[in-house]
This record gives sequence, C-alpha cells and structure tokens, in this order.
Amino acid sequence: MVYSIALFSFGTIFFFSLGIFYLVSLGFIDNPVKKRLKSLSGDIGENADETNLNVDEDLTARLKEEHAFGKNNKKFTFIRFWAALLEQAGLQCTVAKFFLVILLLYLGSLLCFLVFKFPLWLFPAPALGLIILSVMYLLMRKKKRTHEFNTQLPDCLSLISNVLRAGLGLTAAMEVVGKEMPEPSCVEFHKTVAEMHLGLDLKTAMEHFSQRIHTPEVSLFTAAILLQSEVGGNLAEFLDKLQETIRNRSRLKRELITLTAQVKISSRVVSLVPFLLAIILFLMNGEYMNILFKSPTGHIMIVLGIILQISGFLIMKKMSAIEI
Repeated sequence: MVYSIALFSFGTIFFFSLGIFYLVSLGFIDNPVKKRLKSLSGDIGENADETNLNVDEDLTARLKEEHAFGKNNKKFTFIRFWAALLEQAGLQCTVAKFFLVILLLYLGSLLCFLVFKFPLWLFPAPALGLIILSVMYLLMRKKKRTHEFNTQLPDCLSLISNVLRAGLGLTAAMEVVGKEMPEPSCVEFHKTVAEMHLGLDLKTAMEHFSQRIHTPEVSLFTAAILLQSEVGGNLAEFLDKLQETIRNRSRLKRELITLTAQVKISSRVVSLVPFLLAIILFLMNGEYMNILFKSPTGHIMIVLGIILQISGFLIMKKMSAIEI
C-alpha cells in the first residue's frame, strides 16, 4: 500500500512538472523576436551556418528566461545561477529542460527503488546524487571549454588585429572571428556580435562576454576594447602585445602542470586506495565487512573516513594549485 501511494505521488509530480516545463519554455517570447534574432545576426536562409543558428537559438532561450524570471529579481537567483552555469558549460539547453532531465532520471531511479523494495529513507539519495553529479559534469565542461577558449584566444586576437589593420571596424573583425575560428571561440564572438546587433552597447556586450568566459586573459581583452572605445589609441598594436603576453602565460602554465603532475596523481591514488581496499576486503570476507555497515559505530567510522578523505584530497589539490 505504501509503495503504491509513493508511486502515484511521484507520477503526479512528474506530470505536474512536465506541464510547468512547457509553460516556462514556450510561453514567454513571441516568434517575431526569434525571426529578428536570426535576421540581425546574419547567415539566414539556406546559406545559414549551423553553429551560428545554434547560437541564435541559445540566445533566444536565454532571452526567454530573462524575460520570464527577471534579470534583477532576487527571488530567482537560483535560476540565474544555473542558467549562467549551463551557458558557461556550452550546453544549448535551458534551465527548465535541464531540470526536466534530472527529474526524469530521479523518477527512473525511484522506480528501481520501488521494484527492488529499498527502504523509504533512501529515496532522497538519488536526488542528491544527481544534483552533485550534474554540478560536477557542468564544472568539468566549463573548465574544458574555458581552457580551449584560452588556447584559441591568441589566434583570435591576431585575426582581429589583422582585420583592423585592413581598415575594417571592431564589429566586422569580431564577425570574421565568429566565422573563421573553431568552437568555442566562434560561438562566443558570434554571441557578442549578435547582442550588439540587437541594440546592446559595446560596454554591455563586452561585459556579457567577460561573464561567460571569466578568465584574466578575457578580462584584459575586454578592458582593452572598452578603454580604446573611450580614449582611442592603436588597438591593433595593443592586441599584438596582449596575444604575446597570453602565449607566455600559457607556456608557463604548461610548465607548472608538468611540475605539479606528481602531486596531483598522488592525491588521486591515495584517495582511491581506501575504497578499493574496502571492495577487496568485502569480496574476500563479506561477514567481516558487514560489521562496519550494520553497527552504529561502523556508520560513524564510515562518515568520518569519507570526510577525512575528502579533506585530504582538497588539501593536496590546493597545495598543487599555483596561481599565475
């Protein structure tokens, strides 16, 4: 009886959440806005570039969420946090769709729990696990994407400098980068150009650019652009010096990664040894290990051991992290 009620409750929550998702994702922006986005951002019709169209759809989705939740509304800080994280990770996905996927996975895990008759107090565990895994996944994608962008940034600056020397403006130079460079550089520069075509001023568009790729290199680039727009100067020459500085920083980072590789590997190996040892002992003598899982003292020891393992891993990771 209890399991039937639980299954009915979760089914009700699922369909209710599905309805909320469609209301949020479809009801806050009109089709003319999407048409104007595509027309102003260039490359429309049959000759449209697939990447640019994906960027336009991503920008449209972000405008939907800002219109729905209010950019300066403190009540929806949680929504804006996830929207920014998804954008920085490079996922063409809205917050509503992302959490719908998590909800579906959670309901699937609960169904397995009901089939195998797990205790009810374990039901919140899949939700916590899915949230932690999703955050870890997004942070890993964000780190990888940021690293790829920093690697491509010197070539982007060189291309912008050459276009400026050819007599074209800054917006045209960014459009060239958005068409010629690979992802993620082309996506980010195309977003910036699309925002300026939609009516945002250069300062606001560059601030959004710096928020999406939050690194010292990008901060230097945006500061140079904004400073040149206010006081003037030879932007092409400054970008040449900036790209040389970024290349030197990248070279130094690679050397530091090589020097600290042993500490990082040691921290991971030492952190995994207790778990591997526990699995081996459980396979060799399950009754011996069951005492650890069945007694209250064993539960305290497990929690304390996990906390100490995580603390040790974070300390060793902090020791190997060197800021440049």
